[in-house]
Parts: sequence; C-alpha cells; structure tokens
Amino acid sequence: QTNIWTGNGGDSNWFNAANWSANSIPSSADDVLIASAFTVEIEANTANSSSIELQNSATLIVNNNLVFSNELTIDINATLDWISGSISGGGSIQNEGLINLTELSEKLLVNTTLNNNNIVQAFNIGFIRLNDSPTINNSETGIFEIMGTGSLTHQTGSPVFNNDGLVKKTSAGIPTSTYMIFEMNNYGIIDIEDSQTFLFLSPLGSLTNYELGRIQGFGAYDITSPFVTP
Repeated sequence: QTNIWTGNGGDSNWFNAANWSANSIPSSADDVLIASAFTVEIEANTANSSSIELQNSATLIVNNNLVFSNELTIDINATLDWISGSISGGGSIQNEGLINLTELSEKLLVNTTLNNNNIVQAFNIGFIRLNDSPTINNSETGIFEIMGTGSLTHQTGSPVFNNDGLVKKTSAGIPTSTYMIFEMNNYGIIDIEDSQTFLFLSPLGSLTNYELGRIQGFGAYDITSPFVTP
C-alpha cells in the first residue's frame, strides 16, 4: 500500500502511527509519500519502506537508519537532511532537490546508488563510510560540494564515484582536508579552492581523469593512489 504522511499525530515523528494515512508505521512493503511542506524525522529507530517520494518543499531528516529497497525520490525544492545513521537496502536515491549532510556523526551509504541531478552539500561532517559497493553518479547538472571537513571512504566492496558534473571543495579560507578513498571517474570538473586539500592516498581507490574531465583550482591535490589522465 501507499502510506501517505498526514501529520495528524501533531509532530514530525516517523514512528507516530497517527501521522500516517494508514494509521500504521510504514513497513518494508509500503510506498511512502511525504507531500509538500511537511517535515518528517527519523530518529527513534530504523525506518523501513519500499519506496519514498519527497514532494516539492517536503523535508526528510535522517537521524538514524533508513532502509528502502526501491527508490527514494527527492523532488525539486525537496530536501533530505542526513545527520547520522545508515542509508541502505539496495535501492537508489534520485535527487532533483537538495541533500544536506551535516554534523560529525558517522554516516554509512550501503549498497545504494545515489543519482545526483541537483545539489549535494556536505558541511563540516566526519566520514561517510561506503559499504557493499555503493555507486554515486553526479550528472552533468549535479553539484557535489564539500564545505569544510568531510571525507568519503571505502569500507567494503568496490564503491565508485562517477562525476559528469561539478565536484568542489570550499571552506571560506579555513584550511581543511578531504579524503577520497574509492574509484573515481571524472568526466566533468573537480575544483579545489585555495587552502583546501583533496587526498587520494589509498590503493583501495583510484582517480581517472578522462579526456573531457578537468581538474582545477588553487588548492592542493595529494595523490598516491593509482592516477590516470590522458
């Protein structure tokens, strides 16, 4: 069934059954719809669903574990705020809106594909652990920005980051470093701001800059991983 957020429970708690049209907490078999202007928070436990759609201006706050098997769709002007916990289940994230990654709490992307067509913004975070071969596809319209601290690191499997858009590292002039430990294929632009450092330091990952790819900026690239550029 489709379980639609109504907010009739009077709070933003995913685990309050009164907030849902079916008067029950979504299960792994349910499709979830969060309509415009609603804010929903996952905090008390692990949330499960088959698929999730965040409609225009809706917000989902992930402060615990989220498991879905099909697709999490973030519509234009909708927001996913990822604070802590894991996102897993073997499905895919289709981002047409905004994904905010905040706070130092550890985050795990597990066996999930992230297709970014708009903005992913990581602001002073810790590590995003990449487990069981997740794939990140940053499209031609995608912007993946790391502001301040924040690293993406191989944990298990063979994680891959395919960039056709813009990956950039910024931090208002405060020197920070970002570790990238995975296979990265660059067909777009990687831009590192002055005083920032982008580190590829592990044989577990590699950086390939294809003919249309561009590596630029006034920051530092510290690369000891396998590195190929035509």
